[in-house]
Amino acid sequence: MITGEPEEWTDALYVDNDNRLAGYQAGEILLDDLHARYPLAVTSHDHWKFEINRLAGFKAKMAKSGKKFCYLETSYDPQVSKQQLVDILERNPAIDSIFATDDRLAFIAKQQYDAKFSLPVPVVSFNNSEYAAIAGDHFYFFDVLPEELGIQAVGLPFNHNGKGTNVAAGHVVIQAKKPKV
Repeated sequence: MITGEPEEWTDALYVDNDNRLAGYQAGEILLDDLHARYPLAVTSHDHWKFEINRLAGFKAKMAKSGKKFCYLETSYDPQVSKQQLVDILERNPAIDSIFATDDRLAFIAKQQYDAKFSLPVPVVSFNNSEYAAIAGDHFYFFDVLPEELGIQAVGLPFNHNGKGTNVAAGHVVIQAKKPKV
């Protein structure tokens, strides 16, 4: 069984996104491009590796900037997360942007923000899912390129000799497509 971070997976071939880098870049977009002052970071309570890595990258950017952020670990169940979001927005009215580890959580958070405040809220998320398509203005997402991941995964056993995207020791790490702001 393979456990731990992808960097530690020495006995297997794998394909993954550089989720830490994407999380860091999401922080750059919010702080540098969209001028956020106090973001809300939203992850699920499932502790998926991609979420952990995206949040770690975001935290690194926040630490580098010296800015604080609000954090919510919640459920994908809209009924559960809705009340948690209402509560956190009530206690933290200075929240002016949203970072979410995937589009579904981002969409739920944006809905609650929109219901509470009449100001547009910039949201940065991941996946380019159907939620990103219906989220409306000020919603920026990283496309994690699932087709490219699949192509690389199929070819990896046959050409892990250095051909492909960032191949090292039979591992492929693909940088997610960064959104334009």
